[in-house]
Amino acid sequence: MRTKPLQLKVGELAARGGVSVRALHHYDEIGLLRPAYTSSGHRIYDDASVERLLQIKALRQLGFSLEDIAQTLHDRDFSLRKALTLRLERLREEMVSRRILLHRLETLVRHIDADETLSTESIFETMEAMMNVESYFTPEQLEELRQRREALGEEGLKKAQEDWRLLIEEVRDEAAKGTDPASPRAQELGARWAGMVQAFTGGNPGIAAAVRKMWFTESHDKPRMNGVEVDAVREAGDYMAKVNAAKKGP
Repeated sequence: MRTKPLQLKVGELAARGGVSVRALHHYDEIGLLRPAYTSSGHRIYDDASVERLLQIKALRQLGFSLEDIAQTLHDRDFSLRKALTLRLERLREEMVSRRILLHRLETLVRHIDADETLSTESIFETMEAMMNVESYFTPEQLEELRQRREALGEEGLKKAQEDWRLLIEEVRDEAAKGTDPASPRAQELGARWAGMVQAFTGGNPGIAAAVRKMWFTESHDKPRMNGVEVDAVREAGDYMAKVNAAKKGP
């Protein structure tokens, strides 16, 4: 015995599918879920419409936009796995962006807590500097740096900053004294310098390259950068280049 084809009015499908009539009208307008029309102009939905609505609802619950759903379901080579993989990639990118935003907000709050007299202009200058620095790194690199910073904690971060300051002073002192770059003292400083760079970059050559690019681009005509004296770092860096060259030998 042949089963009579399903024919639902828009209100009936809305009740069965757990959506609003307005949503179904919108799906029709954007071509996502097209009904048939009676001679009097009423929308009629069949079995395929019910199945498609369930697919739309499932993808919506996974965070797909209506535009993405339309593109996915209209694709003749539709693959649920492919669609889910693309959604995962976008979600990861969104999470990274939100973590970057979270870090910006936390940093600004720390600046304000440290100096309650900060003007609005100073706060916006800090925001501009932060976003400028972030422009040199990919979202993935920023996330990697954020995780390393989070693992250090506030005290660990302060110690790392102080360790860098002291190391830069030591390197400049040896450079001023004319210490042979090949000497044990200079090589010991070179090893510490390399170790601290390794700790900051995590051995990621992309992050190391981004740091170098940022430094050479942003340090021109600036007395200080991120709270560090540019000339002091440049002097120490020039001496470290000689130390590395002496380590490699002729």
